[in-house]
Amino acid sequence: MRPPAIYQHHLVWGGLQGAVGLALALAVSASVAKGGEIVVITFGVITFSIFAQGVIMPQLLRRWRPTESTRTGR
Repeated sequence: MRPPAIYQHHLVWGGLQGAVGLALALAVSASVAKGGEIVVITFGVITFSIFAQGVIMPQLLRRWRPTESTRTGR
């Protein structure tokens, strides 16, 4: 069952997109000359995005407040 569009926005904004990037950075670190720098930069970007999304999420929830019609898909 597919959730209504209003919930999809919440799921995407609060998702774990950084996990894939970090896994890729950790996978290539042994074979690349500057692998450690790639891991540090990737971790920094992911950390920043998590904090930025965490700060903005309450505002987005207030703005995209689900109504009864969006919950039922009507």
